[in-house]
Amino acid sequence: MIFSRKHVLIRRVHTSSYNLNPSRPGVDRFHSSGWRLQPSPATLLNSGKEIREAVQAWRPLVAVSEFVGEDPSRGYRIEYPVKWADGNPDDTFRVETGPVVLLDPDRTEVGRGLEFDDFQWAYLDYRSFDRVRCFLEKPTSILSGATYRPPDRLPRRNPALTGEQVARIRKRLFSGWKPPLPFDRLRRLFQTDHHSAVDHRPVSTTLYALDSLAGGSMARSAARPRAEEIPS
Repeated sequence: MIFSRKHVLIRRVHTSSYNLNPSRPGVDRFHSSGWRLQPSPATLLNSGKEIREAVQAWRPLVAVSEFVGEDPSRGYRIEYPVKWADGNPDDTFRVETGPVVLLDPDRTEVGRGLEFDDFQWAYLDYRSFDRVRCFLEKPTSILSGATYRPPDRLPRRNPALTGEQVARIRKRLFSGWKPPLPFDRLRRLFQTDHHSAVDHRPVSTTLYALDSLAGGSMARSAARPRAEEIPS
C-alpha cells in the first residue's frame, strides 16, 4: 500500500504480470489512517570504518537518498531501513537493500495525482554516497533464467536449458498458430514481475545508525479496512 492524503494505492503481486490488478480507493474507505512518528537519536555515518563499527555493534541503520531530475528544482527523497551493509577499515563500504519505491522526477508534476505507472519497485546497491545501482522490477519472461548454470557445487534441481531449447519453446508458443488472444498479450501471460533491469543513477545519500534499538526514525502508516471490505 502507498498512502497519499486522498487515496491509497494498493498493488497486488501475481504469478503472471498479465494479471495486473491494482486499485486506488479513497482514504475515507478506511476506518483510520495516519502517521505514527517515533523520534530516535541517531549518528551520522561518514565512512566505511564508521559503518563497520555500527554494524558490529548491532545498531539499526537507516538511509536517506535524494534523487533529482535534469531540472535540479525537481526531485524527491526516500527514507528506508538498511537491510544489509558492509564497511571496511579502509573506508570502503557497500549497501544492498530494498525493496524501495522510486519515482521519475522528470515525469512527476506538482498538483498531478500519482498513478501506479509512476512508481518503480527497486532494490538498491551502492558503494558511495553519490551514485546508486538500481535493480528495477519489470515484466520478465519466465524463461529468462532457464539457461542459468550455477557453479558445480550448487547444482540445479532441474537441468538448465540451452539457448536453442529456449528459442524453440518461444517459437512454438509465440508464432505459427492462431492464438486465442494477440501474441503481445500471450507473451505477458508468460511473464512475471522481476527485478531484471539495472539503472545507474546519481543520488545524494546519507546513512545513520540509530542509538536506540527500540526507536525508529521512519514514518509508519497504519490502516484498518472496514469489515465489509475484507476479502473472503
